[in-house]
Amino acid sequence: MIKPKHSFGKKSFEIKQEFVDRTEAKALYHDKLRNNDKEYNILSYYGIGGIGKSSLRREICRMHTDENTEGIIFYLDLEPADDRNLGMGILKLVDSCNTKMDFRCFQLAYAMYFRKKHPGSTYDLDKDMFVSNTFVGIGLDIIGVFDNGITGTTAEIIERSIRAIKDRKLDKDVRDELKRFGDYSLPEMEERLPAFFQYDLQTYLENHGEARVLILIDTFEALNENVLDKIQKSRNERWIQDLISYFDAETFPNLLTVIFGRDQIDWDDEWMAIIEQYQLNELTDDYSREYLNRAGITDENIVNAITKNSRGYPFLLSLSAELYANKINSGEIPQAEDFKGSDSRIIERFIYNLDKETSEALTLISVPNFYDWEIFSDIVGAFNVAFPFTEYEQFNKYSFVKYDEKEDEYFIHDLMRKGILEHSSALMIRKAHQRMLDYYTAKISEDPITKYVIELFYHARKSKTADEFNSWLDEPLSKTLGYSPIAGLKKLQLRGEQSVLFQIICGVLSQFDINELKIDFVNIYVDIVHLGGDYEKAVDICRSYLGQYRDEYVLGDKALLKMRIRKIHHSMFYAPVDNLINEAELLVKNIDPDSFPEEYNELLFLLGGNLGVLSGRFDYASEWLSKSMDYANEHNLDLFVHRNIRKQADILIYEGHVSEAVSLVNTIVSIDTPFEQIDSRYKIYLTGTLGECYRREGDLDKAWKCFDIIDRKSTKNHMPGWQAHSNLGKGMVMADKGMYEEAGQYFDRAYDIYSEIRQQWGIINVSEARLLLKNIQKKSVEREEAEKCRSLSANMGYRYNEQFVDRLVTGDSPYLQLFFL
Repeated sequence: MIKPKHSFGKKSFEIKQEFVDRTEAKALYHDKLRNNDKEYNILSYYGIGGIGKSSLRREICRMHTDENTEGIIFYLDLEPADDRNLGMGILKLVDSCNTKMDFRCFQLAYAMYFRKKHPGSTYDLDKDMFVSNTFVGIGLDIIGVFDNGITGTTAEIIERSIRAIKDRKLDKDVRDELKRFGDYSLPEMEERLPAFFQYDLQTYLENHGEARVLILIDTFEALNENVLDKIQKSRNERWIQDLISYFDAETFPNLLTVIFGRDQIDWDDEWMAIIEQYQLNELTDDYSREYLNRAGITDENIVNAITKNSRGYPFLLSLSAELYANKINSGEIPQAEDFKGSDSRIIERFIYNLDKETSEALTLISVPNFYDWEIFSDIVGAFNVAFPFTEYEQFNKYSFVKYDEKEDEYFIHDLMRKGILEHSSALMIRKAHQRMLDYYTAKISEDPITKYVIELFYHARKSKTADEFNSWLDEPLSKTLGYSPIAGLKKLQLRGEQSVLFQIICGVLSQFDINELKIDFVNIYVDIVHLGGDYEKAVDICRSYLGQYRDEYVLGDKALLKMRIRKIHHSMFYAPVDNLINEAELLVKNIDPDSFPEEYNELLFLLGGNLGVLSGRFDYASEWLSKSMDYANEHNLDLFVHRNIRKQADILIYEGHVSEAVSLVNTIVSIDTPFEQIDSRYKIYLTGTLGECYRREGDLDKAWKCFDIIDRKSTKNHMPGWQAHSNLGKGMVMADKGMYEEAGQYFDRAYDIYSEIRQQWGIINVSEARLLLKNIQKKSVEREEAEKCRSLSANMGYRYNEQFVDRLVTGDSPYLQLFFL
């Protein structure tokens, strides 16, 4: 009887997917849930793709709900790019709750946060979700108040909303925090969201003492997709640490956080001391046979062949079982030979056994990183594949298809996807990427959200050669948007979207050699590497790229010349300053100011504001700063005006003209400038100088406010150098207030960051601040310790810091001015 290879209709044989083995892994879950003796209860399961992490997660969820009277589960999958941040990630986590629970404090806080982040947009999560979380009444009322434009202060709105919660008593502190919540900046609101989640969960548990809570974080490795740099990895993972920190074992004795990922977690020693980690390895042959038998495969020869060639990988076992079922359902008799060979060979046989239309649909849908009905129908329809769209739901039931319920999106298992693309026509795959590039170009024209931007660049690099990609970077995306992809990246750069830029750029660099890419793109990369604190890497990138060109060519090209100047700038964070001054002076003599006014001004400022001040040669610095300021005003270069003002103010403080320094800085920013209006990196830097002005004047509360703004801005914009600066500034304020223990703690934080990013100025100034702290407390300063500071300063050419140590060891109590880099 003639039959087609495959059909989604009735099947004569279906695989029974049952969980086997992982006895140790399950026992560890039981033990950690009930017998934790550490400050936090954290368990990590890790292993390569296809090793069975998803199956174990599902099994642990089943056990948790079956074995506990009240088994509460929260689940966050980091696969979707949009969910890899606190603002969206915590919403997905809370909304995943499997138990009817009152999250009205969190929902109210999130509604305010959402309103500020998306002014004019409606907070329109699925109403069924609100029903499951008893949020309909008060929640929709809050949303209505915000979205209908009813006037009134946030405090009044919150007061009305709180009165509507008739069955809920709120702590006064929580009530007060909600009333002032809308006055916080966006990053301040975002970092406080976990506190409301914690409060709502804690309130629920007070009345449900037997409840056991499971917080699951899946696909942890996605946080660092295409990221190799350790500093950037640490930064990407920090918000997960911050979230976990709200759920200590003393307050939540019956709560367990479980993280699933491909790699072992590598955090600092304090975290590593409390995390239990378990590596998932291959199933034994006995368990592989048990899995196949339970799936309905009993032929001994076939079982032995699958067991041998799957090597205990659950993914390959499952795929082989699917291949077995497909053969039977297409009228074939499976043979042991069908299941022998490499991983790719098994995948190839699986694809071959599908009917032509399903095989083509599977190939096309493996091109995007994820898909939904809109993407599926678009790409399959574009290639005229005669796939019956009525079978879409059946298609998604393959064991290698993963589903994200909240996003209503599907993912093809990485191993399957890789195998499919390796066995497909390169031309067809490239055309499919081009189709997806067109799709996301249209989506961005409607709504330029981060998720679409990331996918746009993914498909651009996959569908183009390096030359084509460089040309595409400069072309307008659409008539609606009117700007090019490179302009879009520069907007992200200006907003400080470090993590998104790293993800995009590292992806591009995995496709093309850096020397193949246009310099505007590379300069953005260098800048975010620099802002991320990896100064030596930024210099290495510049050196390697510039090495392709002769010096005279570099001096005649605007972008290359900019990179040449920035190379000196990046070097000053770790290299001796006098050599850099010589290098910059030589370069400024060879520049044509008429052809390159911005680059010329950059060099003038570099010599005065950066290198001159850093060297402690303040007369020399003032001379170059004056040239830079005159040139900036003459050529309307506002950013250089802002930069010059900061360093001129530094010198005024040094000379004792502090009120003049304040007046100068106040032409750009003041202590009363709204947080959201400090909207460029140079305004952030100026706020740091303003803090130093107030500290010199003795107005310590204002100084603290300035340094705190720097702290919040630098944290939001992923600027570790300025995070360290803010801690150093706060430490100096604490020392001036006589709060010596607190000062030492801030110095420790600053030193840790400076050491991590290897910033010599910071290391030296924290070391001297610690000496000063001892001196203030009448503690003896060890000569060896002082000499070490002086030697470091001398080696770097920091004359001001040398003189400071000299004055300190002679018994003086000098003022340590912070000339922030």
